[in-house]
Amino acid sequence: LNEPATAREKVSEAMELDSNEWALLPGRKSRFLYPPLLLEGTPSLGADLLMEDARVPFVETALQAEQMIKAGILYELAGQTGQANDVWTEAARRFPLTQCHYWALVADGLRQQNEAVLDALPYPVRTRTELFYLTGLLCEKRGHAARAREWFGKSARENAAGEWPGVLAAKKLG
Repeated sequence: LNEPATAREKVSEAMELDSNEWALLPGRKSRFLYPPLLLEGTPSLGADLLMEDARVPFVETALQAEQMIKAGILYELAGQTGQANDVWTEAARRFPLTQCHYWALVADGLRQQNEAVLDALPYPVRTRTELFYLTGLLCEKRGHAARAREWFGKSARENAAGEWPGVLAAKKLG
């Protein structure tokens, strides 16, 4: 967490060692590549990686939708609000409730600055921890410090496994 450049290098080394590693294949690699970029202060590059993965055709639709939600958040963190809204609009269109449970509601909620829809996120703890942390950053960026603290608290409480977002959320809380 304190050395994002080193983390990025280690992921690149792992990709070179085993180009067929499931978690590092196209459609999945952004999970490991975007956090260092976010921590280095280049969230738009992380968003680009997430969008690249979200457009890989053979990846599960729920994962693609999740990647687009995160990409929209990172674009807004980078000051690209229009791009963020475009991504969330596309996510809601591509992944309607009839095809992919819940993500269209999240996309619409974030676009309308109503992140409360994330409270009922019916996904694994890892996903919840990460999205709650990113939502805290988004609320911070939007000037809603109290709401940001609430989301950081939720991320930290969900973080029994010690995932990076929950650790960073706990640091934000002091």
